[in-house]
Amino acid sequence: MSANLRARVLLLAVLELIVGGIVVLGGAALVNLSTDAMGMSLGVVHAILGLMAFSPGYLLLTGKAGARTLTLGVDAAIIAFSAVS
Repeated sequence: MSANLRARVLLLAVLELIVGGIVVLGGAALVNLSTDAMGMSLGVVHAILGLMAFSPGYLLLTGKAGARTLTLGVDAAIIAFSAVS
């Protein structure tokens, strides 16, 4: 793997971990600040999606084979859920 590609994968992994943290914090805030069950359930799903974003970040750091596919899937799920909610 070339140095440029390795740097890009490392940057993608760091960004994925940051996104996971932001989504988890957003879900926790939604759970804590919601006044009804619907808001709380949306916050729980948001937090779960954020926790799911940590695994592709770790897999990218370790260089596993399916890490890019998993990253695309998890990020697509986060974007779709955020757009709907």
